[in-house]
Amino acid sequence: MAASLPASALSVVIWPAPRKAGHASKARKLAREVVAYARHQVGVPYSWGGTSPSTGFDCSGLVYASYRSIGKTIPRSSWDQLHVGRPVGFAGLRPGDLLFTEGGGHVELVVSKSAAISAPQTGERVRYVPLVQLRQEPALGACSNSRCSSTGDARASRVCGSTSRSGAWSQATPRPNEPDGKHDLGGSRQRRWAVVS
Repeated sequence: MAASLPASALSVVIWPAPRKAGHASKARKLAREVVAYARHQVGVPYSWGGTSPSTGFDCSGLVYASYRSIGKTIPRSSWDQLHVGRPVGFAGLRPGDLLFTEGGGHVELVVSKSAAISAPQTGERVRYVPLVQLRQEPALGACSNSRCSSTGDARASRVCGSTSRSGAWSQATPRPNEPDGKHDLGGSRQRRWAVVS
């Protein structure tokens, strides 16, 4: 339920908001490049501390490498990535934004209106996960996943900080095995998030 997300959700912006028309389109282009890099990593094994396809990725290593692929250095840990920005609401999430669990222990990269890419945990591989569960989760209650927080808040992070909202989601094209809003490829996986952009 969207109503379960608080208005005080946070967002991380590493680049300043655009001041010129050309800056917004450059930010969107760079965000698409970040997403393209992450998409190519789907299937790579999880590896604690990993930051490359050859060694595998942990969650923040995937985000770090995705931004490094366009020449932008962001903090390496999800905790540090979480604390580099300004507040933003869940409704404004766009490709290239980051989603964090409450407290910053896990991060995922938003790739479309309905999906993120995650390097989940040991024994798993980088994969697409649906965003629809963020909207459907109750604000309170038990959670079956050790990465869940207790509050149900969501945090998301915008690294390519464009303030333009028009057409933001249309830039991401569905890929094979990517949730499209009608198919939940994540099964019954429950997540509780803190949102930062």
